[in-house]
Amino acid sequence: MMTEYRVDAASYLSRARKLLQSEERDKLFYAAFELRCCIESRQMEYADAQKNYRKKKKLNAWKISETNRELERVFRAKKIALISLKVDGSGFKYDCYYTPVSTDMVKSAEKILHQLLHCTPYELTKRESWWIETKDHLLAIYRDAWVSCRGNMLAPPLLNRQTNLMEFSILLDGTGDDFCVPLPVAGAKLTIEVKYLDEPPSGWTPDL
Repeated sequence: MMTEYRVDAASYLSRARKLLQSEERDKLFYAAFELRCCIESRQMEYADAQKNYRKKKKLNAWKISETNRELERVFRAKKIALISLKVDGSGFKYDCYYTPVSTDMVKSAEKILHQLLHCTPYELTKRESWWIETKDHLLAIYRDAWVSCRGNMLAPPLLNRQTNLMEFSILLDGTGDDFCVPLPVAGAKLTIEVKYLDEPPSGWTPDL
């Protein structure tokens, strides 16, 4: 029986981690594939959660620059956003992190990772420095992807004018779960505090 192969961003990232821990050089090429798919998958997780607010409805995962631009139209923050949600009188409080796929990560995927998905010039493989530089590049991309996958908010809190509900999507246990707060019905006051972070929160240390 064939083993399961999950295609969510976190699973791609997990497999990339195992490959990058190896000392076998061929594993770098497979790690590049998993990282490229991780970035594509993470962006599509955002895109699916934000489909009601996007202008362009059909996106191709492999067109990562196009997807990245479309996501920026919905949520323009270039930094990690800490969004604290509180409902007065209910005890409801939740801290969410929106960690966008950065433009630099997209450029790395289109250049470095793309090159490693095709045949490599023979003369490069004879240089020890090339192998060292390649692994360093992959580790840097992995760490950026790790931070991006760490966020638990897939869509920013936005008002659905048809239902008059505040809707947002939070990632729990690998799946997106929709939380709806019926403001007019319950008469509740929802407070949303947004902070933009220059650095990832303390404790967010990539595992490679």
